[in-house]
Amino acid sequence: MIPEELERQVWQAKKEGAAPFLVCATSGTTVLGAFDPLDEIADICERHGLWLHVDASWGGSALMSRKHRKLLHGIHRADSVAWNPHKMLMAGIQCCAFLVKDKSVSFPLMAFIRHGWG
Repeated sequence: MIPEELERQVWQAKKEGAAPFLVCATSGTTVLGAFDPLDEIADICERHGLWLHVDASWGGSALMSRKHRKLLHGIHRADSVAWNPHKMLMAGIQCCAFLVKDKSVSFPLMAFIRHGWG
């Protein structure tokens, strides 16, 4: 994601009367392994009051590498993160985590998921 283009698109959406509410950044795309600049994207989200979700399903495990953790710089600023340890850590079974910063959101969200309301 190009932060300058994100900023432009948010302003354009607002100008057209839309109400942007979410930005989904990626940390480790499946095909290319690309990582979005999370700190710059987080700045834009904070400026506009947008929820920042980071799809770190593939690349989230890079946090465990001293050499590669810098690719996820700024992930601590996300409102939510998806991470699949089984992908890069080569776990024998599928393992997925959805992490939410705001504790008041996590309990209702888990009830939503558990009851299949989505």
